Amino acid sequence: MVSTDIGVWVGAALTIFIYSYFAKSEQNIFFRFAQSTLVGIALGYIIAIVMIKNVDYLAVSKIMQGNVLYIIPLLIGLMMYLKFIPSYRYLSRIPIAIIVSVGLGIGARASLDSDVYMQILATESRLVLGVPIAQAMDNLIFIIAVISTICYFFFTLKPEKNVSLNYLSKTGRFFLMAYFGTKFGATILSRSTLLIGRLQFLLLDWLGF
Repeated sequence: MVSTDIGVWVGAALTIFIYSYFAKSEQNIFFRFAQSTLVGIALGYIIAIVMIKNVDYLAVSKIMQGNVLYIIPLLIGLMMYLKFIPSYRYLSRIPIAIIVSVGLGIGARASLDSDVYMQILATESRLVLGVPIAQAMDNLIFIIAVISTICYFFFTLKPEKNVSLNYLSKTGRFFLMAYFGTKFGATILSRSTLLIGRLQFLLLDWLGF
């Protein structure tokens, strides 16, 4: 039985509008309407809910409790809106510079910790003896993959002048191809899961099949 819920009808209409893009592989009026609606709702939610709650929780409530130092980040954040005043527009660059520099510093530290340090520890943990044969083979393949991939990107030495390095470089290329293939397959699988979910919504929740 077809659903009588207005929310389900709106969701079904927007879903069909979004997938209408594939009818002619171009942005028609229905696709643009659904796209603009999604962006508008998301932006409105961020401004009306997220920003107001964050300002109240991170600044206003702290200031009301007597922590007057929170006035400084509040004023820095409000300075971003000086961009809309032509005579004071240059001051809006200060909070943007602070946000970018702090974010870059935190991101660089986190990236080094997760992408370098933790990877070294994970590789080192594979160098163990007395494990089952299956685990030993898995560890051996993992170590070979790490070393050969590093050799592939190690541009200081010339692989063509060193036969062993050349073989390692080619092996690393195969491991990279396998990795990118699995990532691509996982991406296709996740997109297919989203498509199946929307089709189930249209057929079950909306049309009631």
